[in-house]
Amino acid sequence: MCGKEIWDAAEKGTKTGDTRSANLMRFYALGRMLDEAETSALTGCDIEAAERLRELQAHCEKLIAVLAPEQKKRPRLVAA
Repeated sequence: MCGKEIWDAAEKGTKTGDTRSANLMRFYALGRMLDEAETSALTGCDIEAAERLRELQAHCEKLIAVLAPEQKKRPRLVAA
C-alpha cells in the first residue's frame, strides 16, 4: 500500500476502533509518503518528489490538527 492508501484506511477506522491505533497508522503513512518522495528523488524524478513532499506536508498538517485541535493557527514553517 502507498502512504495515501494507508492514511485513507486510518480515516475509515481500525480494527480496534480507537484513536491511538488510527494515529499510529497515520504516522506510518507519513513515513511511507516520505519514502515515496525519497525514491522519486533518487530516481531523478525531482518534480514528482516535490509533489510527494507537498502531499506529505499537507498530511502532516492534518495530523497536527488531529493531535492538537485547539491550535487553529495557520500552517507555518518551523526552524529546525
